[in-house]
Amino acid sequence: RVVIAVGIPYPHAKNLQVLLKRQHNDKLITDARISRLRAASSGGAAAESEGVKQAPLGGGGFMPHTQAAVESKAELAGLDILSGGEWYAQQAYRAINQAVGRCLRHRNDYGAVLLVDERFRRDEARVLPSLSRWVRSHVRHSGSAEEATAELRAFFARMVVSSSLAAGLEGDAHGGLRGDAQGGLGG
Repeated sequence: RVVIAVGIPYPHAKNLQVLLKRQHNDKLITDARISRLRAASSGGAAAESEGVKQAPLGGGGFMPHTQAAVESKAELAGLDILSGGEWYAQQAYRAINQAVGRCLRHRNDYGAVLLVDERFRRDEARVLPSLSRWVRSHVRHSGSAEEATAELRAFFARMVVSSSLAAGLEGDAHGGLRGDAQGGLGG
C-alpha cells in the first residue's frame, strides 16, 4: 500500500467552528496570562498556601476558583492549553498520522506514505515532532520524483522478500503448508 498526501491537510481556515475554536484557545491563554500577572503582582500566596485555588479579580482582590481562571483548572488536571495556531496545526498533523495508521494496519504490515510538500523538508524541526513517535525514525527525504521512485522500488522489493521468508518460516511451523505468490496454498 502507498498513501500519497499532497500538501498539509489543514482544516478550512474560514470555517466558523475552526475560527471559534482558535479564538477560544487564544482567549484561554490570554486570560491565563493575565491571571498569572495579577496573582504575581497582588500576592495571593496566603490563600494558595491554605489549599484554596483562587482567581484574581480586577483591582487586586481574589475570589475562589471560577471560570476566570480556566488555565488553573487545566493545570490542576495536568493539561496543557494549545494556542489557536498550535491547535490548528495539530489538526493537520493528526490527519497525516491517521493516514499512516490506515496504511500500516498492524505491526508486521508495511507500506509507504509519501508526504509531498516542501514544508516537510524545510520545516523538519517543527514538523517531525508532530508525527507519531514510531514514524519519526523512518522519515526519508528524496530530492526528486525519480529518486523517490527508485527508493520505493527498492523498499517494496526488500519487503516482498522479507514477507516471503517470514511466510515460509511460518508455514514450516504449521505442518509445511505455505502460501504461494498468489496467496493460494502450495502443494
